[in-house]
Amino acid sequence: MENKFSHIEKRKYRRKPTSVAVRSLKEAKRGLWKRAKALDLSDTGIRISLREAPAKGSRVHLSLKSEQGSRRRRVDGKVVWKKGLECGIQFENLRGTPNNEKLLFYMGDRMCEFVVKSAGSNLVALPVTTLTEHKAAYRLMYREYLARGYCAKHASKMYYTSYSLLPTSRTFILKQQKHLIGTLSLFVDSPCGLPMDHTAPEVTGQLRFQGRRVAEASLLALDPNAFREGTPPLTYAHRLAGSFWLFKTLLDYARQIADVTDLVVTVHPNHEHLYRNLAFKSIKPATPYVFARGHLGLPMHLDVRELEAHLPVGTCFKKFFFDNLLPLDQLAKTYRWTPVALSDFINKRQAEWPQMMQGAVEWLKRRYPLVAARTRQKSHKTSGLNDKGEPQLSFVGI
Repeated sequence: MENKFSHIEKRKYRRKPTSVAVRSLKEAKRGLWKRAKALDLSDTGIRISLREAPAKGSRVHLSLKSEQGSRRRRVDGKVVWKKGLECGIQFENLRGTPNNEKLLFYMGDRMCEFVVKSAGSNLVALPVTTLTEHKAAYRLMYREYLARGYCAKHASKMYYTSYSLLPTSRTFILKQQKHLIGTLSLFVDSPCGLPMDHTAPEVTGQLRFQGRRVAEASLLALDPNAFREGTPPLTYAHRLAGSFWLFKTLLDYARQIADVTDLVVTVHPNHEHLYRNLAFKSIKPATPYVFARGHLGLPMHLDVRELEAHLPVGTCFKKFFFDNLLPLDQLAKTYRWTPVALSDFINKRQAEWPQMMQGAVEWLKRRYPLVAARTRQKSHKTSGLNDKGEPQLSFVGI
């Protein structure tokens, strides 16, 4: 089986230079360090070049420092491949390293620099503005989630949840040369709650009690067909760039329009590294997630205001996510559901959604009066009534 680091040597884009000092465990006793050149750096490993590369399987100490003059970060690793003067080193104890959050941010900032300069120049992320874009985003969601077993087959060939249709929710799309290649949704807290109320209700409840404005990032999908050209490293790099651009637009909207203070997300444990690059922190162990058909979901949290306040000035992360804001007119231009379109989306999937919390139905009836009336008429025709003979507006379920 091909080693997951062996493809690094083919990368076409060079990342930000990083000063590296390396020593093997044998040399550690004598305090000897060897100077090395970083050829590639990610959140899971590094490719280096030095005069005498350690043998495959060797365990080494690394001391990393960027050219911007930040303090050195210490981490241990294992050599997983060697070719000539170059070798690939997999980080072993990143989470157990002292000041690991600073080290993780350091990695994330290096990734951000690469994304902005090398892989994201032809990508554009904006809020959905038309019904056609909504449908295209939900079709992409369906294809990707169905392939991973996160959703069941459906005649509509679209995947969305009841949260997607709430008046406080927004869908964002990623385009490359006018082709839709990615999507991400933002669910702002409302009387209908959030998806994370199913996995970590104590966390969302505590944030609400503190008066925080909470929102959940959800339904991230990228079209793999858009990234097949080029070498495998470019595939990963451009997918990472797509994720960064989608989250940048979501964060701009959350801060400037929705006044969000905290973001939460539930992700598969295999994708935790991506969200750590985006400064999210895990808040409890992974548990079966109802919105992914029982696959594991890891709850994560990001304090938006704290992150902005403590980001070092001049870092790529701060410039990209907090300084270079999208214009308000672009963020405010979003699609507004019409009664006809929304009731159509409701009736496509309403039988699959569980009932919602007490009191939220009335809130949605006030926000969507025409849709409630239209749904009531269709409910009588299809016998979709509750025990009292009233229509079940299950599209607002959680």
